[in-house]
Amino acid sequence: MTSSAPPLRSSRARGIANRLLVLEAIVNLLPAALAVRFLSFARVVEGRRRVRRRRGGAEPRRLARMVEIARAKVPWRAKCFESALCLRAMLRRRGIPSTLHYGIGAANDGALNAHVWLSVGGEVLIGGENAAQFACVATFSNEAAD
Repeated sequence: MTSSAPPLRSSRARGIANRLLVLEAIVNLLPAALAVRFLSFARVVEGRRRVRRRRGGAEPRRLARMVEIARAKVPWRAKCFESALCLRAMLRRRGIPSTLHYGIGAANDGALNAHVWLSVGGEVLIGGENAAQFACVATFSNEAAD
């Protein structure tokens, strides 16, 4: 009887933690959207160069899933750039360095399109579903060189 109680509490705690992470992502999507809209590209991708090393926090893939859930809940269209900036802020808060990738590709009508994706340790966490269609022309790491 007691063996079934801990998983229930654990599941409930995970659910609450996930809701809090989605809320954090929603809160971070707004400044990301405003930055993309009103600041220069250089200023937006510059970000903070150094991350603070802290222990604990959520796994990067889990944070990326929460950002994807949050994207669907905001009343504006959060695109790849805003989503990557949101995840980058959440990772930075947890002391996890990341790399923002900027790519360009040609559309069917010949126009150029841009795409942004974010990786941690070489693993693409957000924006990866379309990344193969774009040539990466720049990367921006928030970890300062030693």
